[in-house]
Amino acid sequence: MKDKILVWSDAELKQFTIVKYLQEKYDADYFAIYDLNHHLKKSFENQKHVNFKKIWYYWDYHMAPPTKPDLQYLINFEKKYDIDLGILVYGERLFYKYNVFYKFKRKKILNILERDCKFFEEVLDEIKPDFLIIKVTDFHRSHLLAEICKAKEIKVLTTMPTRFGYMATIGSDLQKKDDTWNTHIENENNFSSFLELRKYLEKYNRHKQISLIKSGGLDYSIWKKITPSIKWMLKTFDREYRLGYDHFGITRSRAIYFKIGSDLKRRYRKKFLDKNSLKNLKSNENFVFFPLQVEPERTIGYDAPFYVDQLEVVKNIARSLPIDVKLYVKEHFNMRYRSWREIQFYKDLLSLPNVRLIHTSVNPKRILEKCSMVITISSTAAMEAAFYEKPSIIFTDTVFSALPSVYRIKNLEELPEIIKKAIKTKVNLTDIVKFVKFIEQNSFVFDDFGFTDEVLEKFHRGGFLINEKIDSEEFRLFLDEKRESFSELIQKHIEIMEQNKTR
Repeated sequence: MKDKILVWSDAELKQFTIVKYLQEKYDADYFAIYDLNHHLKKSFENQKHVNFKKIWYYWDYHMAPPTKPDLQYLINFEKKYDIDLGILVYGERLFYKYNVFYKFKRKKILNILERDCKFFEEVLDEIKPDFLIIKVTDFHRSHLLAEICKAKEIKVLTTMPTRFGYMATIGSDLQKKDDTWNTHIENENNFSSFLELRKYLEKYNRHKQISLIKSGGLDYSIWKKITPSIKWMLKTFDREYRLGYDHFGITRSRAIYFKIGSDLKRRYRKKFLDKNSLKNLKSNENFVFFPLQVEPERTIGYDAPFYVDQLEVVKNIARSLPIDVKLYVKEHFNMRYRSWREIQFYKDLLSLPNVRLIHTSVNPKRILEKCSMVITISSTAAMEAAFYEKPSIIFTDTVFSALPSVYRIKNLEELPEIIKKAIKTKVNLTDIVKFVKFIEQNSFVFDDFGFTDEVLEKFHRGGFLINEKIDSEEFRLFLDEKRESFSELIQKHIEIMEQNKTR
């Protein structure tokens, strides 16, 4: 009997591209849920690139007028799948805190959740898929689908970046090792010193990879934005577009005001950071390093939901440090795409007696060389610290949390004692070498960030605005160009699916 494969496909096009080439080598029945607005939907209704047995359009299930939520259904749903819907609600950037256009009331959120739960149950019960191919989940809808599949023991296949640049892997959870990964370490003596490990880290420099990303049209001149903006206002922004809950509260005038306001805030906040951040590190300073993470972001919204208030996390760390140790906090350079944080956030940081703010231009390598330890929610900096013979503390499980030099906090009251213990920890070379080999054995070369960036540039105005149409012939040529770069990724999918049959 053929396998049944369900794919979640959105404007990023990565999962669609995977299935395009997977179907040529793996005989299975393919199904799709499209997460596309009603304009872009038209470009895929009659596509000939992938032969899907059946397709669903997610937003079609949210066009009907709202109804009274069935709270008992949602209660039973949570128990049935052991899924905490509250975490999904607070992790969703549209529902809470970050939505500047619309404030969702509880009733509306429950209505959306109920429709999502019933829709996904309907689809999964109908086709009973063996696999779900989905992106790294960033909104509640895709995250919910993945969690239901896990509960139903449907294998989730997510292509995701590793903690090393230009390397990717396939798993069910962004932060944890997958049960399909090879845990037997071979040829573990390739590195004889920490210096060699640091050279390896530099070769696969994740910071350098991410710094090349161009998102949100930030690098577009105002002249390149005028035409697509007018087209969006006259054509894209119609009645049906506004019916999607992700567009509630948006008007043409508010959208223009928001764009202009975001640019002004970005410049003003950047000036404050430039003026109040350290650009040079003192050689004799005893400090712990805390890198802020991009916000909103799924890595804290879903993976560390109880530590999403990063200012409060910093305060708890600051009050837990030994009296002779300072806390150096660095803003994430990709917050420029979010117009940085509010000035008050930075002022509150700077008001803490033992806290200093590091400028975004300071090379992380220099910080890791000089710090005593890294404390972070889930940042890659905690892993990189080990390469510089520095211990670290994290607030959620990660793929590197098994390293002996990485301490996982589960109770904030333990933080002062854990800091005292961790800061004295000696990092063992063998532990890091084994970890590197483990990642190497379960990953492959694939520029996950680069592919997304290329799609945004080619089809979505550099990420400034999602296009309302993708030309079929242009898309075909693009897919043909990607055949070779996707070959190993496709082969890894096949290996995992074949392996799953023998379980």
